[in-house]
Amino acid sequence: QDFVNGVQMTSQTLKTALEKHGIVEVDCIGKPFDPNTQEALSSEASEEYPEGHVTQVFKPPYRYHDKLLRPGQVIVSRKKTE
Repeated sequence: QDFVNGVQMTSQTLKTALEKHGIVEVDCIGKPFDPNTQEALSSEASEEYPEGHVTQVFKPPYRYHDKLLRPGQVIVSRKKTE
């Protein structure tokens, strides 16, 4: 448990340091898929999210001010088939 807490604290410290310098993680779960900032790895049927919205994130997109540093890798919702 101490090891897990140490890793979480290190991760939070790194995120804080990046944010201090203008590098932020873009929140995209539940938002419409944007091919300019995200790469769709797959799609899945979802009742929770409308069609074309992000349901899962494998790698979140990061921005440096207005510039995209890394596109996100996501799964996009689609309609349920009968």
